Amino acid sequence: MVIETTQIRVGDETEHIQRCWIVQTVANMSKNLAQGDEPLGSTVQVPSSIWSTHAVPSKITPTFEICNIKRTYQLEVRLGFDVGYFKVRILVPA
Repeated sequence: MVIETTQIRVGDETEHIQRCWIVQTVANMSKNLAQGDEPLGSTVQVPSSIWSTHAVPSKITPTFEICNIKRTYQLEVRLGFDVGYFKVRILVPA
């Protein structure tokens, strides 16, 4: 998900506007990411082929700041896993 934040300053007042775009959502992929014998706390690498064919929407402009307007973007990645009877959801800072 891409989160756009626009900050507009007028005099002593500041207004923040946020918009979000879902870039990709995929469910029930049934991909094995680990062998199952990894020790607790080990790192498992997720292959980039899962998301590498998806692009950020073209209507998103680069981050900028002019006069009283500042626009920034943040990419938020959420991964969900089924581990036996447990469901794990991870928020990955990007």
